[in-house]
Amino acid sequence: MGTIKILGFDEDGNAQRLKIRIARFLDYDPVTASDKSNIRSTLGITSQGGLGDLLAANNLDDVASLDTTKANLEIPDVGTGPSQVPLNQHLGTMAYQDIAGVSIASAEVETLEVTDKVSGQLGVGASPSYDLHVTNTSSSAAIGITGTGGSKDTWTVTSSDSGGKAVLNFRDEDTGVTVLQLHQDNKLVLSSGGAIDFGSGATLDAYEEGTHTTTVTVSGSGSVTMNTSNDRIGYTIIGDNVSITGKLIVASVSSPVGHLNITLPTLPDNFSEEGAAGGGAVAYYDASANSWSSVPFSFEEGSNSVAIRLDASTLAASDQIRLSFVYFQV
Repeated sequence: MGTIKILGFDEDGNAQRLKIRIARFLDYDPVTASDKSNIRSTLGITSQGGLGDLLAANNLDDVASLDTTKANLEIPDVGTGPSQVPLNQHLGTMAYQDIAGVSIASAEVETLEVTDKVSGQLGVGASPSYDLHVTNTSSSAAIGITGTGGSKDTWTVTSSDSGGKAVLNFRDEDTGVTVLQLHQDNKLVLSSGGAIDFGSGATLDAYEEGTHTTTVTVSGSGSVTMNTSNDRIGYTIIGDNVSITGKLIVASVSSPVGHLNITLPTLPDNFSEEGAAGGGAVAYYDASANSWSSVPFSFEEGSNSVAIRLDASTLAASDQIRLSFVYFQV
């Protein structure tokens, strides 16, 4: 008989190229499951740990059926819908992106985490008109800023409407306090107790305008009553400085003896070496004589009144006291 070359497998599943000469055909042994397993292992094909039928193990018994094969292998449809695989023609320029840097004109995402720089403009809620543009058509647009310095490090910046004018709000989310507002009509609003810090412990923490209804007493005895239409002094508070002005008109007198004490809108401060005490002069108008004169005044630290050094017994109805000075408040 002739000589032939065959590819065979030994009992360990190793492939062997054999050149044999067949003298006579005697008998054959059927291929066992172990033989199959060894062959599959040699070829790098495994199923059920190397045992069992290859098609059954890989769920491919019905490969002739298109629908069954598609379901078994989970072959998706082509398209741009859910559970579909788009072709390059569906992706446009997205099909040819560089892994080192993706470039797209616009994208709509539910959550976006940016870990590197953004080139161009970034819009949140709408197409951007600025480098960073946050838009919210249903409520105030907000930008959150959170640091890593501890528990007090979260801020939000929001835009809102106040009387038809835009307001920019800076809110400390850890305390729930809006500490600063910028109004469209050129107003800067600090929260209650806020201050402008100029460094070195110097702060501007108060500004107030108002009027104060004075109480006039006499240092000795008797009384002086002011006209209720002219018994107020105006004041402006800037930080610790209090500026006052006023025109007081006498309504009536009752045997006054001594000088006048007129209450102040706030209490003068206490400085070292009585540095907050002060004095000066007020204008006095004598209605009966139709004449003006200068009268000294003084105030002390921690006292809520200014002393007008005028002999109260000389006062009469329609007389005037006009005052204007500055002092430091507590």
